[in-house]
Amino acid sequence: MRKFAAMAFLLALGSTGPLLAPPAHADAAGVVGERHALMKEMGKNLGVVKGFLTENKGSSADVAAAAGVVAADADKIPSLFPEGTDLNAMPDDNEAKPEIWSNWSDFQAKAQALHEAALALASAAEGGDKAAIGAAFGDVGKSCSACHSTYRK
Repeated sequence: MRKFAAMAFLLALGSTGPLLAPPAHADAAGVVGERHALMKEMGKNLGVVKGFLTENKGSSADVAAAAGVVAADADKIPSLFPEGTDLNAMPDDNEAKPEIWSNWSDFQAKAQALHEAALALASAAEGGDKAAIGAAFGDVGKSCSACHSTYRK
């Protein structure tokens, strides 16, 4: 009976295929794709803010919503950078410098700074003052640049 149970268990494991953990590289490739998608989403939402400021597109409510998405996305950034997903380990379509992991607390602090800057942008947008929105948008840009200049190829 034990042999049968063991064989049934092994057969069940073999038949689960995708339910088992994929190889580390496949996970890494997936997470790199996820972080690219997240960064594109953030760029799209920051484009809403830029359109409001430079082309009078949309409303301050649109800016507040877009800033809220950026703030939420900033919280996800550290989870999308597991060790082993730097450009040396995975050179194809990857710009993450290995310094991210040797300076992890700074990287996390930069993601937190982006989160806070995006919340300030949302708050400014709720007030409707275009000059305040512009200043807060500049702070968001500085947060993005601080991380990219240090940790992006």
